[in-house]
Amino acid sequence: MCTFSFVVVILSFFIGRLLTVKFLRDNKYCLRFPEAHSITQPLQIEDFE
Repeated sequence: MCTFSFVVVILSFFIGRLLTVKFLRDNKYCLRFPEAHSITQPLQIEDFE
């Protein structure tokens, strides 16, 4: 749930090399991803496979 995190780190990789790191405050993350307010369980690695 986005209200539990203060800073979200997003890493962008290209061929194994770090390109950018973006730090998003909780309120900015919730503006960008409003559906995050209703999520009560953390994501699992199986969600991406």
